[in-house]
Amino acid sequence: MQRLREPGSLVRSYHQGDRDRNLWKAYEVDPEPLGEGRYSRVFGATHRSTGARRAIKTADRQGPWTQYRDLGMECPGLLACHEADILRRLDHPNVIRILEVFEEQKSVHLVLELCEGGDVLERILVSNGRLPEKDIARLFIQMLFAVWHLHQNGVVHRDLKPEHFLFTRREPDIEPRPPAEATMKLIDFGLSHKIGVGFAPEGGTPQFMSPEAKTGKLTKESADRGDMWSLGVVLHAMLVGHYPSPHLTDEKHGQYFSRPAWSGVSPPGIELIGLLLRRQPADRPSAAAALKHPWAQTAINANVIPPEPLLRCVAPAIKSYGAANSLRRLALAAVAREADDRDLSGLRQLLQKLELSCDGRLARSALLRANGADGVQGALGETAMALFRSFDAIVEKGGLDALTWTELVALFMCAGVPSSKGATCAHTPLIRDEACFRAFDLLSYGTGSVSASSLDQLILRPKGAGDAGDQSPMRAVDKTSSMDLAKLNRLVQEGGSSGTICYTDFLRLARGERRGPVAGASLLSLFACGRSPASAPAPASARRASPPPISPPPSPTSPRAAQSPRSTPTSERGSPPSSPGKKKKRRPLSILGMTSL
Repeated sequence: MQRLREPGSLVRSYHQGDRDRNLWKAYEVDPEPLGEGRYSRVFGATHRSTGARRAIKTADRQGPWTQYRDLGMECPGLLACHEADILRRLDHPNVIRILEVFEEQKSVHLVLELCEGGDVLERILVSNGRLPEKDIARLFIQMLFAVWHLHQNGVVHRDLKPEHFLFTRREPDIEPRPPAEATMKLIDFGLSHKIGVGFAPEGGTPQFMSPEAKTGKLTKESADRGDMWSLGVVLHAMLVGHYPSPHLTDEKHGQYFSRPAWSGVSPPGIELIGLLLRRQPADRPSAAAALKHPWAQTAINANVIPPEPLLRCVAPAIKSYGAANSLRRLALAAVAREADDRDLSGLRQLLQKLELSCDGRLARSALLRANGADGVQGALGETAMALFRSFDAIVEKGGLDALTWTELVALFMCAGVPSSKGATCAHTPLIRDEACFRAFDLLSYGTGSVSASSLDQLILRPKGAGDAGDQSPMRAVDKTSSMDLAKLNRLVQEGGSSGTICYTDFLRLARGERRGPVAGASLLSLFACGRSPASAPAPASARRASPPPISPPPSPTSPRAAQSPRSTPTSERGSPPSSPGKKKKRRPLSILGMTSL
């Protein structure tokens, strides 16, 4: 059962053998791309069954980009499969979530969550390179949490830059300042690597590459410190509006940071950026060490404050989640993946606080240490101890040895369910109808009911061997290590002896309700998709006919062209803020001019 809720297990994958399953039947893709990058294009799209808005990242198997050889990949299609494999390993509120993968004969499509709040580069440009330092610190700690999660899971990004940090939504009331509540997401893992696996020393955007990466001397042992240099360049750009001088050396830091451009930056901020821009990788701090720096700690203390009412909900949440059967936990995990970002602000801050106290992973031993003599005190310490004491009840044996972000959301969703007295715990994520509908579509595999067969297709089927065969990171799963159909049947029968679960019963299951009318269940998601209120989502065979495939724009002639801040980056971004009409070209990130010594 635990396998179903591990990161990546609930990512649907289709390959070219699925004739009734392709991107164009599942999604209505926007005709114009949101962005283009070195090996792919990103389109907005609407899921035909659920109405959910997604970002589709498309990479071609054939054409002018097939000569791309970075990372030992044969073509952009394999590079996209590599990115999907990396994203399956990650589960964090500050990292973009992958939802589906379509491997077709000519292209590979990654379906990702859509971010509609713009990127950090945009915020730098509209502020003329003078964002308030408090805003910069608030953004930078989110970057550090994202990169820390990558490194904890053996992944290096290798292409960190302002364009690759997006916001989930806009907050017009405070613009042009960056959003205060919306989550920041790290995107674009095409050049990322698993540390120590098939390592290639070159790769990235030149302005953000570390000295050792530029000279091809980056090693497996120092790969994560290359990311830290890139973050130093990002912080430099946010603080003063331009890149570091190419002549900057450790010996010249004092002279460099005494220039007038740095007069408005606090000494702790200058100290941290100086550490990140050390020439030797071993002299740079890790992401965890950077988060402990006084400049970052000041920002954390001011911005990462879990709401007290949320902390008081941990006991009822654990009690409800611990009593839930395996099927309900699976349903909650699927719903948690679709939770509204607006509901997760307090929980995200709780996770970040616990990460700081648990060395980045919410493992059993780390939760115990977090409440020790040197750990956190008060309500947060009590929360860590409650999770430790109930660890065996909420994290099933045989799976991961730590509580994941998705499981934490699912856990606190139990506290958000109305009690018999109609009360709910404040600041907990709600189990919304639209999220349930999308989760039901996932677990039912589009058939109209959750069954052993639909779960079998979701987790046991080959994961898109496609043209790449055994070389594809999405190669077939070994069925001998997976649950057999009999176990899946027993799992589904926890929701009823019939062996199938319709949408109405799925709602009751997710909310922990007994059979009978669904309390407070609106039919918004059903009506929005053109369904009859009395019916569950229609099976794939009954869906409306899909339009002819949309022809994507032609690919650039050379994938090796170096990306510059002028180019529109590959991203899972939403529509730009400018009004319809002629698009404005991005200005280069050199507002104050390049500083040189």
